[in-house]
Amino acid sequence: MLIQILNGLVYGGLLYILAVGLVLIFGLRRVVNFAHGGLFMIGAYVGYSVALIAGFWIGVVAAIVILAVLGALLDISVFRTLQRHDPIVTVLVTFGILLVLEDVAQTIWGKDFLTMAPPAALSGTIQILDSNFPAYRLLVIAVAAAVAVGLSLWLRYSRIGLFVRASSVDPITTAVQGVNTDRVSIVVVAIGTALAGLSGTIAAPLLPLSPAMGAYILIDSFIVVVVGGLRSFSGAFVAALVIGQIHNFGVIYVPWAATMIPFVLMVAVLIWRPTGMAGGLSDGSGGKVAGGDALLEGATPAQARALGRAAWIPLACSLALGFSLPALISSVLMMTLLTQAVISGVLATGVGFLVKQNGAVSFGHAAYFGLSAYTITLLLKYGIVPAEVAIVIALAVPAVLAFLLGLVIVRIPGVAFSMLTLAVGQALHEFVVKARHVAGGDDGLVISLPQSLFGTSIRTFQDPHSMFVVCWIALVLLVFGLYVLVRSPFGQLTEAIRENEERARFIGYRTVVPRSLVYALSALIAALAGALFALYNAFVSPEVLHWSLSGSALIMAIIGGPKLLWGPAFGAVIFFFLKNLAGDLTEHWQAMIGVILILVTVLLPTGLAGALVRGGQRLRGKAAA
Repeated sequence: MLIQILNGLVYGGLLYILAVGLVLIFGLRRVVNFAHGGLFMIGAYVGYSVALIAGFWIGVVAAIVILAVLGALLDISVFRTLQRHDPIVTVLVTFGILLVLEDVAQTIWGKDFLTMAPPAALSGTIQILDSNFPAYRLLVIAVAAAVAVGLSLWLRYSRIGLFVRASSVDPITTAVQGVNTDRVSIVVVAIGTALAGLSGTIAAPLLPLSPAMGAYILIDSFIVVVVGGLRSFSGAFVAALVIGQIHNFGVIYVPWAATMIPFVLMVAVLIWRPTGMAGGLSDGSGGKVAGGDALLEGATPAQARALGRAAWIPLACSLALGFSLPALISSVLMMTLLTQAVISGVLATGVGFLVKQNGAVSFGHAAYFGLSAYTITLLLKYGIVPAEVAIVIALAVPAVLAFLLGLVIVRIPGVAFSMLTLAVGQALHEFVVKARHVAGGDDGLVISLPQSLFGTSIRTFQDPHSMFVVCWIALVLLVFGLYVLVRSPFGQLTEAIRENEERARFIGYRTVVPRSLVYALSALIAALAGALFALYNAFVSPEVLHWSLSGSALIMAIIGGPKLLWGPAFGAVIFFFLKNLAGDLTEHWQAMIGVILILVTVLLPTGLAGALVRGGQRLRGKAAA
């Protein structure tokens, strides 16, 4: 039992060192730094490379110093520049930086797993009671304890620690008192990223090194800071120890649910206390933008009908384009890419609709995409209902689940909402991975499709030319339906709530149910994409539930521009072809996607679609002049 507790302390210690860096950065810059996992990974690789030449301890020092410098540059070039933007903007930018860092690591160190040996002096074991425990693991526990004590003393007794505590509570008043908060922030972010480098290096002898290692541990570190509270160092320490023990004992006693339990804990804490156990998760974004009253007063059925009629011509042209493309393109490969891009466009439309109407960013819509695909798969596998009914159920189940969940989570503000959607999605992913006897685990399942569906041969849904038409029609009708909906009284109401929820409540509107309906509708759209995916591929695996798919869909929506209903689908086509076609020319497509995401997020708030519309308007204005 003692050995298992110590193993839990080892993993908890690693999580604490990484997570406390996130807490430091959030306290000063109010940034949930998605790049932190990439910095952890870079620290591990730097420590590994230097250790091969100069030894383990020099590798640790090198990782700390290099990551501190990277952190200072990150604060000056990104965090300070974007400080006045919505916190979600910085989240998206740091997500793009994570993609770039993973690509850089892959370029320098390759895709293969690497291993790093612990220092020779700590390669043996130490007897504790009647058992032997690796000496290096005891070092990890000692380092985590030293970091906890050192940070506590530094924050409590040093002059800069006083400034840090004051700035984290009220940066404006602290600046008025004469404290240069930008200089303090550089120091704090440098320390936070140096801790990421330290945790990566000391984790290297325990974990295999790979470009994806940062993304995996980043999720667990997010759980720690969310459960503990993003501004609480003591909360992060306690949460890390708890998560470490849950992880270790869960693997032993409930292996089928071990990886899912931390996500369930995160969901429970956020629902019970959205700011975390020790508080501080709210990013302060309340959506207090002027214009809510005007939107409420302007919601008239006559406007909705007029605007709906104006969309018939683009609708007809879009449908005609979808029917003509398969006739013009004979290449099976090209039509396959187009079909997959349109399915991705449907998913991105659901994510973008949530951003547009609720002003909320989801990192968990893959849950509804995958839930739909798995529902069809399991209903057909066990022959419970006909295929047509299975599809209807696959659309209804995610929508109903999202509405019920939405009644709780739409009350949670800003970044906390995003973290909660990520936790819900990953909990479902981990459940499917472990449920091998039902869902096939990592191997996935082949879908037993019937010979015909809705009176049409199943080959229609398997052939890329004909399936493209089906998916295109679904996407066009979906965008048209949303176009009419957002101009209806309901659409105007939800936009007004997005702009200023407090004012909408004051006027007398109930806000939770409309926002939950928007969330459910966005889940229904994601479920439609999942159903199309299942019919076309006839195969499903846990990858369709992973948060990386949600992240990809969000990237598509942001690149295209969620303010225009067709923008996310446009972004999906760009993303998909850039990923697949650029992948044939260069291995650095991931870095290209990351850079594009950063540039579009910062320079083009309305996305590429918005830039095209503005460009067209300028050209028409010049022509008229």
